[in-house]
Amino acid sequence: MDRSLAKVIGACFSAALVAACGGAGNGNSTPTSFAPPPAASQRSFARQPSTSGAEQILYPFKGGKDGANPAAVLLDVTGALYGTTVYGGGSGCAGSGCGTLFMVDLSGKGYRVLYRFKGGADGASPVGVIDVNGVLYGTTSAGGGSGCGGGGCGTVFKAGPSGKGYRVVYRFKGSTDGASPDSMIDVNGTLYGATHGGDVPSDFGTLFAMNSSTGAESVLYNFTGGADGAYPAYGPIEVNGTLYGTTTAGGGSGCGSSKPGCGTVFTASMSGAERVLYSFKGGADGAFPYSVVDVSGAIYGATNNGGASCNCGTVFKVNRSTGAEKVLYRFKGGADGGYPTSSIDVGGELYGATTTGGAGGDGTVYAVNSVTGAESVLYSFNGGSDGAYPGNGLTNVSSALYGTTVVGGGGTACKPISGFPKGCGTVFKLVP
Repeated sequence: MDRSLAKVIGACFSAALVAACGGAGNGNSTPTSFAPPPAASQRSFARQPSTSGAEQILYPFKGGKDGANPAAVLLDVTGALYGTTVYGGGSGCAGSGCGTLFMVDLSGKGYRVLYRFKGGADGASPVGVIDVNGVLYGTTSAGGGSGCGGGGCGTVFKAGPSGKGYRVVYRFKGSTDGASPDSMIDVNGTLYGATHGGDVPSDFGTLFAMNSSTGAESVLYNFTGGADGAYPAYGPIEVNGTLYGTTTAGGGSGCGSSKPGCGTVFTASMSGAERVLYSFKGGADGAFPYSVVDVSGAIYGATNNGGASCNCGTVFKVNRSTGAEKVLYRFKGGADGGYPTSSIDVGGELYGATTTGGAGGDGTVYAVNSVTGAESVLYSFNGGSDGAYPGNGLTNVSSALYGTTVVGGGGTACKPISGFPKGCGTVFKLVP
């Protein structure tokens, strides 16, 4: 399988996959290797979903030192939203900028760049941040050294909430400990995460643990690319002392690759004993799962492919105990949206985003009931000042949804790409 997951899922919106999608240095403010999925079928949806949400742009990115192309889920810390951009921040990384750490308040005021990544040993293309006792910890998917083709294999970093005290805590080496780490979780001072791959094609990703105080890192599990899965693109979640996550390939046969399989939902002990709960079959069952959430004893998530005839993705449920899987909803393309990313649970409603489709064709925010599977489109992006391609997941703060779009926003500073709306991305608010 090509390590570029973009060729597997048909899109490259996860910051965890920046290295696979051209790395931190393609010479353009907007990633030239982002490629929208193929146009979803317009003919198979049975109804026109309603568009009922009120969307507000909190901040449109300007490129350059301001940052460009936001990545990963926003973090809420007492009314301030923290996030990262994959590009921008300076002239490093072959002119594209190596990314930024930023904050903005819930009203859109007070936007500040807290740190501009420098590339090299400093790290490049940050993925996202978490709060650990008042300190921000995050990962970069590239930089940190000279491995992984010269661009570095990624880092774990820490910084104060003002951006001061930035320090690289750990630099990934590639072949021994994985490469291209994604977002992490904190469990009693230990950070848990996943790497998407390694330094050679035979590396299929890892689960890792890291002491947040000392920076000591250990590999909990090395994926083999077979029945156990391959290429975990997102960090795990923790439920009652057990880790749960997904791999975007492996798990069996189908979905065509040298290491076949359509992806898995797996569970692992905190010491790294891994077991596959469910292996996706492709087709109507879905393929290439994204990150998951726990709701009342079940694991819920979205697949970026499979489902209906247009292969526009699904929302699924997997029983934590038995591994029994149920497809709650199959996206139909067109106004319904297509190619969903991660979901969050708010009172039994699963909220998420599709990277394409909707009335304007530039993505949607959707809701799926976790019991009935009933779906509605809350907002359709138009690709103008409201942004386009909301590929990074949502954050719930006081019954409002906050997220980012990878491109759009109406600005002209980022080099335009054929087929993509103008703009360097946005931070948005949506009230369902």
